[in-house]
Amino acid sequence: MSEKLESFLFKSISYNMILQLSFRILSFVLNAILYRNVHTDLIGACNFRLALLYTTIMFLSREPFRRALPTITTIKQKNQLSKFVNSLWLVLPSGIIISIFFGVLWNFFEKPSELTVKNYDFSIILLCFSCLIELCGEPSYSLSQMFYLAKLKVIIEASCLLIFNLIFIILALNFPQLGALSYSIARFINALLFVTSNFYFLLKNKPKDFDLNLKNLFPNSIFQYDIDYLKLVKAYYAQSLFKQILTEGERYLITFFNLLTYSESGIYDIINNLGSLFARFVFLPIEDASYIYFTNSLKRGIGYKNQTSSKTKTYFEFLLKTLSTIGLIVLIFGQSYSRLLLQIYGGSKLGENDICVNLLKFHCVYIYLLAINGITEGFFNATMSDSQINKHNYRLVLFSILFLLFNFVSVKLFSIYGFLAANCMNMLIRILFSSIYIRDFFEGFQFKNENFSSVSTRYDILKGYFPNLKLSLVFTVALLIGKFSEIYFTQSPIIHLAIGIILFGLTCLSVLQEESQIKDFVYDMLRKLKRT
Repeated sequence: MSEKLESFLFKSISYNMILQLSFRILSFVLNAILYRNVHTDLIGACNFRLALLYTTIMFLSREPFRRALPTITTIKQKNQLSKFVNSLWLVLPSGIIISIFFGVLWNFFEKPSELTVKNYDFSIILLCFSCLIELCGEPSYSLSQMFYLAKLKVIIEASCLLIFNLIFIILALNFPQLGALSYSIARFINALLFVTSNFYFLLKNKPKDFDLNLKNLFPNSIFQYDIDYLKLVKAYYAQSLFKQILTEGERYLITFFNLLTYSESGIYDIINNLGSLFARFVFLPIEDASYIYFTNSLKRGIGYKNQTSSKTKTYFEFLLKTLSTIGLIVLIFGQSYSRLLLQIYGGSKLGENDICVNLLKFHCVYIYLLAINGITEGFFNATMSDSQINKHNYRLVLFSILFLLFNFVSVKLFSIYGFLAANCMNMLIRILFSSIYIRDFFEGFQFKNENFSSVSTRYDILKGYFPNLKLSLVFTVALLIGKFSEIYFTQSPIIHLAIGIILFGLTCLSVLQEESQIKDFVYDMLRKLKRT
């Protein structure tokens, strides 16, 4: 099982990164076309307000079910696959309640002008219906993750993302009379594709030791459920709600209190999408795969000294160091190349807008914090017991209240920059609590590896957050040269870009030279991929 888990971890990360990179680049190009040809009010209505409704319904409906997934071994031991499938289908009634509530709520907020955005009301209804259809694919999706079908998730989600973007852009450009309905129609088609492809590929790639067919993928008795699984789902519901508030808090404030116009919302969405592009195709694949790995290799609510997995700590440290280093590289190069990126992406309308440029630079700080929080919070959630989850939910209530208040105040003081300031503060607080938990999980316990004998030691998680002295100097030099290039080669973007490519290459070589953990991790991943 340990080797199978390691294989899943490496394959899932690599497949996710390669395919996500390919499809995200295509989506990046398609969205650039959209931003250049569509009114920013429509972008704000669709990519900001309607997208927020979609993510709210989907996240709150399915996240608790995904986070609470048991291991294959647990299902086999209990011999209750049918009860577990019944439990997975409860995601649909959950989604119905959530979609009705938020669909009605969205209709009370200020709506865009019909002159610039048509059919906004009907698009909300169709979008809610699309969410319910997509939730029908959740049981097959969850089973595929339990069976370590690494390719399945990547291929389906990346394909759905590409098709959604294509349909939305084609409709928005060629049928402007549809208005916001273009977004909801694209989501509806995306939902149908997601459901059918998940069922098809799961049945085609089903494991031999499980009797799976189309019939037993549907509910078979309304009175039989996996009670232990549902208890954990219940515990994760409150946490998912507060996590969503902490993640999307500024968007809710903008939507509920109309802090930005639809046009300003569109601009904010452009910068947010650009800033989070790298995080989506690099951080998310690693975080998703590592969460499943930690969930299956560690027992919940048990300290590290009583765990049977011997490599989990090593993998955690590798992943933390890798993500934090990537985040630092994005932070450093973002300070010198944000303007050039915006010019390439949106033309002079974005590249010459100092607010957009400064927002993107500030967003790079957030990306670094996001890199650390993703892996630490993933480990945190994968190892907590039911009681620890419930206890943490009370903290999240306090975090959410403070986050919303800080957002509201910071926007009044720093205008649009206040949203990013609040997000950074939110991430720092979450990293702090995750770090305390992880330190207590490891600190003082017995472990063995090549460099240590079986002794008690003090666990210093901060080493995973920051580079060593030599790398710190390399990063500083790269930052200074990049800023120098930005100032003196403003009118020569090709020279500025060439300097950046050389700097980036040298920086990456320095990382591989100094961080042996990352180098060994990459080589180990390539060797395992070659064998599989």
